[in-house]
Amino acid sequence: MDRRSSGVVSREGLALTDDPRVLLIEKIKAQIWPLMEGHGPEIQSAIIADMLATLLAGHAPPIREQALVSIMVLTKQLIPINEVLLFHGRGHPYKSWPEETTSDGEKL
Repeated sequence: MDRRSSGVVSREGLALTDDPRVLLIEKIKAQIWPLMEGHGPEIQSAIIADMLATLLAGHAPPIREQALVSIMVLTKQLIPINEVLLFHGRGHPYKSWPEETTSDGEKL
């Protein structure tokens, strides 16, 4: 499985779910990720943060905090799944990675 599949489509192209919502999510992600790949974490984070802020701005102010909490809960649930897919089940190799920095050389 590749990074964009999030467990929905196998490497062989076989669907692992037939949930139309999940399939739609995967289709849209497959269009977005190529635009973000190759950019540093500060750019990717800014794009995601801006899109999230736009999403939350569309919610009525009294429910924005709960919407953000719900999104963060879902995000945390998806991290282990995506880590397995991204690193092919070997776990994150953080101990062997160089320290990440911004384009200005600041540590992340």
